[in-house]
Amino acid sequence: MLLAGSYIFYGAAHPWYCALLFFTTSVDFYLAQMIYASASAGRKKFFLFLSVFLSLGVLGFFKYGGFITKNV
Repeated sequence: MLLAGSYIFYGAAHPWYCALLFFTTSVDFYLAQMIYASASAGRKKFFLFLSVFLSLGVLGFFKYGGFITKNV
């Protein structure tokens, strides 16, 4: 229900955001499956770090990308 609400909210602002949300949702779902399937703790931590890094990277790019390009 939360995911559907997010798609409606972001889709109302701009339909392209739904594609971005779908991409990040799919990547995080796939990485969660990889965390579950991994046997070693090191691989689980790697996939967790990768998921957090990618999600925060997308957030940082779209939140601060315009600000950084204007100031540089």
